[in-house]
Amino acid sequence: MNQNPDNVQDEQSREDHFWPKDQLVAIGAVTTAFSALEHTLHFFVWSLIGRDQHLGQIVTAQLPFRTIQGLAGALFHHRYPDSPIQADLDSALKRIAAVEERRNTIIHSVWPLSQNPTQLTRFKHRVRRREGYTLVEEQLTADEIMAVASEISEVTDVVQNIHFRTAEADPTFTI
Repeated sequence: MNQNPDNVQDEQSREDHFWPKDQLVAIGAVTTAFSALEHTLHFFVWSLIGRDQHLGQIVTAQLPFRTIQGLAGALFHHRYPDSPIQADLDSALKRIAAVEERRNTIIHSVWPLSQNPTQLTRFKHRVRRREGYTLVEEQLTADEIMAVASEISEVTDVVQNIHFRTAEADPTFTI
C-alpha cells in the first residue's frame, strides 16, 4: 500500500489534538438525558390536558421547552389547586430550569480540539445589552459533564414520580 507522507503527518496531527472519548460520551449523556426529561415533561403535560393524548401532542408539538415547563405548572395548578403535590412540582420545575441552563451551556458551546487528555475547554460567545460582548471560557472534565447528565436524570425521575402520585390521587388522570 502506497502511503502519502502528507496523510501520515495529518494522522499525527490528529493524534496530538483530540476530543477525549470519555468527554464526548459525557456530552452525549447530557444530550440523551435531556431528551428523556423533555419527553417526560411533555407526557406529563399531555396527561394534564386530558385523556386524549393526541390532543396533548398537538398542543405541545411546537412549543419551546421553557413554555412546556410553564404549561405544566399552570395546568397542574388549574386542575389541582389544593394538591400537596404542588410544592413538589414547583420545586421540580425550578430544578428543571437549572438543569436546562446547564445543558444549554454544554450543548451550545464550542469545544475546540485539545492537547489535554483530561479536560476540555468550552467557549461561548455572549452578547448582553449592558455588558456587551464577552467570550466565556471554561475547563471541564468528563466527570463534571457527567454530573450534569446525572442531575438531569434525577429530575426526570422526580417528574415521573409526580406523574405517578398524581395518577394515584386522581383516578381520572391518565398515565
